[in-house]
Amino acid sequence: MRTPTLLTYEEAKSIVDINGDLIFYESIFIVSGYKVSIFNYRLAQFNNFISPIVGSSINALEMRGLTFVFNHDGSLFKRYLMLSKFFNLNQVPDSLYDVVHSYEISNVMNKEDGSLISFIQLPNGEIVSRTKMSFDSDQAIEAYEIYKSDVHIRKLIKWSFINDVCLYFEYVSHKNRIVLSYTDTNLILLRARCNKTGKSIDIRTIECDEEVKRCEFEIFSSLDDIIELSNTTKDKEGWVVEFTNGYVIKIKTKWYFDIHHLNFDVVSRENDIIRLILNEEIDDVLSQLSENDIEKREFIQFITNIVNHRFEELLHGVDERIKKFDGDVKSFVNYLKDDKEYFYYCMEIVNGKDKYQVIKERLIKETAHLRKAQEWIQKYK
Repeated sequence: MRTPTLLTYEEAKSIVDINGDLIFYESIFIVSGYKVSIFNYRLAQFNNFISPIVGSSINALEMRGLTFVFNHDGSLFKRYLMLSKFFNLNQVPDSLYDVVHSYEISNVMNKEDGSLISFIQLPNGEIVSRTKMSFDSDQAIEAYEIYKSDVHIRKLIKWSFINDVCLYFEYVSHKNRIVLSYTDTNLILLRARCNKTGKSIDIRTIECDEEVKRCEFEIFSSLDDIIELSNTTKDKEGWVVEFTNGYVIKIKTKWYFDIHHLNFDVVSRENDIIRLILNEEIDDVLSQLSENDIEKREFIQFITNIVNHRFEELLHGVDERIKKFDGDVKSFVNYLKDDKEYFYYCMEIVNGKDKYQVIKERLIKETAHLRKAQEWIQKYK
């Protein structure tokens, strides 16, 4: 079991610089006049998390929404932890059944189906809400409205800052439906961590008003019981299982995989695998394979390497060409007129679209049909 590294700002920056921002990236925001930096990832694989810097003992398991707030003079005010990266059962070597089945279960929590929300405090005392990626998403804005209007939530969050505890909520609403249907709009308290040590805190031990909704805990005698139930349970995404050694895994229901068309039979179709890789959904497919499905895992890894290499190649090509853009669109079009490979990407980006989204959507379109996907793989392998 690997313990997540509680990264400094400099360490997080180094992870981005060394791996390239296709894998890990930093987003900088100005919130009420203060610089706030959020780190995250896109197409990171297991090894990227476990060994992001060759020769260093640090890992990147905390690079999911890790946030740093700075004072006006540029000095660090505070680091706020998000939930560290954890994996599906059977998704990665550390979460294989043969590895975790002997661990003692500490807690089993219902996996809510919404958006992860946390709160940070600025140097002036102002409290703001965020998702793992931003402060201005619809979900972050709606969560802040709940904070303002709900005295019980507000009281709990203020307590958390006094005690340097990070609280994590699931924002659920009929306006934020993913799969499950919620009739009310709520912030459901999921988990808590000490912001200094990263240690998990059992939310049932936190004293707060009974009006604060907490996630449901369930009792299971073994991991096998959860797995068996996951095959028959409906209208439920799954469970988060925390062991006494601190390791955490997800177990999702067959019903959830069926609803999302994430059954493991897609591993025989290259176009589906490419789409799932680019949409960052391949993890759910890997989790349905047994550790003995070596050929299928190797096949997915083979395609993943091609996709990531091609994506990185396109990013580099786009960045080099965008350097030539000085604001004169007509001149830039003339510069690109004979560049058939990059013309589309560059013009979409010049017109204000996110370069990562543009490349992703184009690659999915190019490989949407099985035959095209197979030819694409042969071309770029």
